[in-house]
Amino acid sequence: SEIKIPELYYLDKAWNPYFVAEAYNRDCILKLRDRLESWAGRTIGESDLRAAIEACNRNRALLSEVMALRAPDPPRLSGVDALAIVSSSMFVSKADHNVWLERLLAKARDMPARCGARIFVGGSPFDHSQLYELIESFGATVVAEDHCWGARVCDRPVSTSSDPLHALAERFHCRPACSILFPIERTIQASVERALRTKADAAIFYVMEGDWSQNWETPDEVERLRSHSMPVLHLRSQPYEVDLNGPIRGQIETFLASLATARGEVST
Repeated sequence: SEIKIPELYYLDKAWNPYFVAEAYNRDCILKLRDRLESWAGRTIGESDLRAAIEACNRNRALLSEVMALRAPDPPRLSGVDALAIVSSSMFVSKADHNVWLERLLAKARDMPARCGARIFVGGSPFDHSQLYELIESFGATVVAEDHCWGARVCDRPVSTSSDPLHALAERFHCRPACSILFPIERTIQASVERALRTKADAAIFYVMEGDWSQNWETPDEVERLRSHSMPVLHLRSQPYEVDLNGPIRGQIETFLASLATARGEVST
């Protein structure tokens, strides 16, 4: 039988910070609103948008609180769980997700502390947890990342002090989930600052084969972090699927073992 695929709509975006791009992006949001109205068969009013913005802003605030459980030393939340929590926010209603986050935060004090190295992950975006699972199987914890499926999703709420449609367009223009910023120096600096801010012991950059955009920014991010005396493992041209028992396992194990040695820990 044929696979039923829902109707698709491409939301375009201009990436430079200038007014022409801002106007274009606002127009893209207006066209998206029109398409959504045609699918829904009704007008999307200002009250609808304000209610949605309120729910999404609440979700971002709760996600920020949950992601903060990764910040202490030792952290209280694994990277695998953090990635699943953020990713799930994109696929369920915000009302339901907010309830789940509130329940999780109510139990935060009972969550056990996690020992081992604190790892920052950069490079290609991960919509699966395989790399995180591999890293954490050796006792480390992914405490932060810089890709569009990670904690960056909860950055910057939508303004509630202006017309809601314009507020949505403003956030769409100024704060994309993707790491692309203009000029590229802003992209590099943002990633480096995130890694340093989270007090990571080391960083692992995993760049998937064919992800040409990362060939522009990742090498500079790697060198910049090394200049801050942070150990970095740069994994180039890797497959989308992480082979948990392939050569990469040995590379990550050796890298993490070297961190344990530097920290004076006993490797097991």
